[in-house]
Amino acid sequence: LASTAVIKTGLYMKGFEERGVRLIYPFADLQDRLMTSIRRIKTGRYGHEVSDALRSAVSELVGRKAEVLIVACTELSIISDALNAGVKLYDSSQELAEAIVRAAKRKADNS
Repeated sequence: LASTAVIKTGLYMKGFEERGVRLIYPFADLQDRLMTSIRRIKTGRYGHEVSDALRSAVSELVGRKAEVLIVACTELSIISDALNAGVKLYDSSQELAEAIVRAAKRKADNS
């Protein structure tokens, strides 16, 4: 679950391919809805249509046998707490924040 730019640049592709993980993305119509949602979140003016688009994308991916979902967009992270995906969900922003805290604690412990 990411912006079209993240998908087109293959930001996550190499790392996952090296580990034998195949990535799937929402079909074009849902990806377009996600992009509209991302733009609306950026304005701070959005309603249920944004969470509906995200839930639809999740439903589609799970229906296509996704075993894990990754929220790879900071705007989508804002509303991802409301998801009940039925599969493991990772938020890349949350994962990054937790890794930074772990690294800072290690550095402090070694000082």
